[in-house]
Amino acid sequence: MIVKHMPNFRWRHLAGITSVLALQALLIPKTAAAENWALLVGINDYRVINDLRLAEGDATRMKESLIKYAGFKDENTRLLVGKSATKKGIRLAFKEVLIDRVKPGDKALFYFSGHGVQIADKTGQEEDGKDEMLCAQDSAMHTYTFVRDNELGKWMDQVDTTNKIVILDCCHSGTATRALIGFGEQSENIPRVKAFYPGPNVEIRESTLEEMRQYDPDLTEADLAMLTDAGSRGADNSSGFEAAISGCRDDQVSMESPSVGGGVLTNYIIESLRSADSDINSDGIVTVDELWESARRRIQKKGWRQEPQFNGTKGTPIIGETNPVGQDSSSSPPVESTTSPIPIPPQNPPSQVMQVSGQDLQLSIGSDDGVTRGSIYAVSDTKGNKKATIRITYVEPVSARAQTVDQQTPVQAGDKIELEKHYVESEDLLLFVENLQADGAQAKALAKSLRSTLVSELGKIGNLRLIERNEAPDRILAGQVSVADNGRFQVRLRLINVNIGNSTQDRSLHIGSGQVQAAVKTFLADTEVQGQKVDGLASLIRASYVLKALAKIENPKPGFQVNVTLDKGDLGKYQIGDTVDISMQPSRDCYVYVLDIGSSGKINLLFPSEFEPDNFLRKGQQYTIPSTDEYAIELGGPPGEERVKVIATTQKIPLDKLNPEDMDSPIKTYATNAPELLELSMRDLSLRPRNKWVTETVMFTVGKPVVYAGSRDPLDLSILE
Repeated sequence: MIVKHMPNFRWRHLAGITSVLALQALLIPKTAAAENWALLVGINDYRVINDLRLAEGDATRMKESLIKYAGFKDENTRLLVGKSATKKGIRLAFKEVLIDRVKPGDKALFYFSGHGVQIADKTGQEEDGKDEMLCAQDSAMHTYTFVRDNELGKWMDQVDTTNKIVILDCCHSGTATRALIGFGEQSENIPRVKAFYPGPNVEIRESTLEEMRQYDPDLTEADLAMLTDAGSRGADNSSGFEAAISGCRDDQVSMESPSVGGGVLTNYIIESLRSADSDINSDGIVTVDELWESARRRIQKKGWRQEPQFNGTKGTPIIGETNPVGQDSSSSPPVESTTSPIPIPPQNPPSQVMQVSGQDLQLSIGSDDGVTRGSIYAVSDTKGNKKATIRITYVEPVSARAQTVDQQTPVQAGDKIELEKHYVESEDLLLFVENLQADGAQAKALAKSLRSTLVSELGKIGNLRLIERNEAPDRILAGQVSVADNGRFQVRLRLINVNIGNSTQDRSLHIGSGQVQAAVKTFLADTEVQGQKVDGLASLIRASYVLKALAKIENPKPGFQVNVTLDKGDLGKYQIGDTVDISMQPSRDCYVYVLDIGSSGKINLLFPSEFEPDNFLRKGQQYTIPSTDEYAIELGGPPGEERVKVIATTQKIPLDKLNPEDMDSPIKTYATNAPELLELSMRDLSLRPRNKWVTETVMFTVGKPVVYAGSRDPLDLSILE
């Protein structure tokens, strides 16, 4: 994922609220026939800027939710998506829907889901020296093609009501890690940052008057005068009164993710709109600041590193009618509200098992209900007796598939399911450090100290995120402390791979009560045991991150395709010792690389190999490996989930820069304690035009996962003296 950024869109200028102006505006009487008006903009496919996937769906879902839960009428709600959402299209729609139609007492809402960008402020008006702009579908390299913050503010000034709502689900700039943004499989729950970065050698320049006229011939002289007015909206020239919700804090980014079916902010705003608990003060009305607080709590609870911001007038209603904070209701005539108090939300679909096929389950809930791939659920009968533990393997909007990982009694259709651990979407490796098992007061005290020190040291490892017990991890660090001879303790630690239900060999160390810090350093560091190099836990964690990141590399908008199939199909089931045939068929001439990301934690380069060195395939050519009787691809285990990752490019990837474990092996295997393979792929592919490469991933399972199986024969890391 990608970013320095101003996620709250500088509403100090857009809102332009002072207490004096607010109090003045609150005395404006409402008319008796108040209406709700909304313009919603969503953009996926940009003409110049990198595309998004889910923004148009955001706008559509938001419109439906406003109509269903907030009393907006379909005929008063305009949806502007795709190629219609040009800068000119947004300007004209804003005028038609909000400026021309809204009257005093009405409610006016502007919503935007798409990219944002930040540029240098040449006027000196901005405290941080930056201007924020919304990216229209045809935004290019001069400023008028974007919607500037001050421009949007001046549009809002012309809306003749004090009930103004603005919701922006976008980014504007940032410094967060760019690691995997723009990559990530469509079928995976890979978030994407909603920000546009022109790059160090590209500048968005100020538009000239002539460029404005050429782009938008309908601009009047008054329009041009407003655009060229250097003054920003502020206390002296603003009617203000917006209640604004925007993406996140300055040190965060706004995200979209398939796991929630759209933008994170939008998803939880919609959840809050349909939930009665958003009426925080229980007065039968949901205000914009209550909606913001409810969505913020939901986002925080789910573990997203994104905290929405609220600016402007508190007390503005989005469901129901009320007076903004500070208004004397006796000064205004009665208002015949066109909205009702909070509607009773529809009953949620039952969370239950719908179908059972062996270890595979079909569930009644999906991403619309907050389900994420990798999350852990408990299955119980109608009396509440637990039957099994299941893990989500595939998610759709209203349903999900899961696999049983621990079963006490057979599961059947109609059994209830309940969330145990929620999988948080992150480009980082998610690690949970369990409380170490121990017997006796002394062992328990040492175990507590060891865990605390481990957490502190692990926090220094890059691309690692330590999570809480109620979240589903990629890896678990577990272990136990027991009393040994001579007043010492035996400590055993292992790293559990949740995705394949297996673990590393235990590491064992005998220590004294005062050697906790030294013990942790020994566990984390690489070492030798009986003359053999043994990766420390830090190396194993870095390797785990590489495996996760490599699996998620994807071109979001490739210029060609490569069709990949296995002899048992996608999500096929194999046993240890089975052989696999892999077929590829590209839609253009290209070089094809086939990687096996194995349940063993290794990466095997299956193609090209010394058996089949020529990996150049012609357009439409179907090629199956193995294509020779010289070798077979045999599954060696352990049981778990594997991926075949195919990367096709129009130019060769320089694999000679990589160091396999055995240079003499015809099939090269790469350890992942150093990220050369990931770094090479990311660097090489990111430098190529998007139409010059493509990836495809096929998943399959090997045998039945062994749940959290530790080793009985630990590696003795020697005794600390």
